[in-house]
Amino acid sequence: HLYHAAAGPTFQSNVTITRPSDHVGKFDQTSLSREAVHQREVVEEIIPLLEVDQVISSSQQAVAVVKIDVQGHEFGVLRGMTKLLGRTTGYPKHIFYEEDPKMIRRSGYKPGACQKLLE
Repeated sequence: HLYHAAAGPTFQSNVTITRPSDHVGKFDQTSLSREAVHQREVVEEIIPLLEVDQVISSSQQAVAVVKIDVQGHEFGVLRGMTKLLGRTTGYPKHIFYEEDPKMIRRSGYKPGACQKLLE
């Protein structure tokens, strides 16, 4: 499945993301935080914010690996996947995420929070 949505700690029908403008052609810096997008020309877009637990139900297949790259909002994504993380079988054995203290603080989270949640 392909979703045009953001992942976060709670469901919101509309959140604003910032991304490089269409003519730049580089969308690897799309973020909920304007400061995370280093392009001068940007576009704001309104999309839904979903919890990973809403997308991956408990009846679906096992999830082996999760990669999170959301410019400082990693803790929010993890908070939105507590059911997946709490599975006794079929849970991700590997979770990859960034730990950039400056970006994390700008996003309103505390550095180290992801590791504490996962321990």
